[in-house]
Amino acid sequence: MTKELVQELRSYPAHYVAAHKAADALENAEKNRLAMHYYACRLEDDLVKLEAAAESLREHIAEQQLDIVVLGQEVGRMREALNYYAKNHYPNVNDGPWGANSTDFGDVARAALGEEKK
Repeated sequence: MTKELVQELRSYPAHYVAAHKAADALENAEKNRLAMHYYACRLEDDLVKLEAAAESLREHIAEQQLDIVVLGQEVGRMREALNYYAKNHYPNVNDGPWGANSTDFGDVARAALGEEKK
């Protein structure tokens, strides 16, 4: 319909300037509408890709959080094992290789892990 209207407006004699300007405006509007539709489709595609990437990142973060929990549990088990070892091999904590002034076997475990005394 737009095409027919543009043709009709262009069929008027040249001195009908308003008709020719209206035809130009209609043609430009059609071109702009097509361009806007193209970019709207591209934006929708990009949005789908971004949503997929965000979901992938959420899954990765959840996996990393689980890894942190597992590692924390492993540190706890290592502390228990070191404490057990220290109790059985160094009944007098001051005799151990971790130095004097240790007040409990937890200090021995922390020293072995390279941590500061709390």
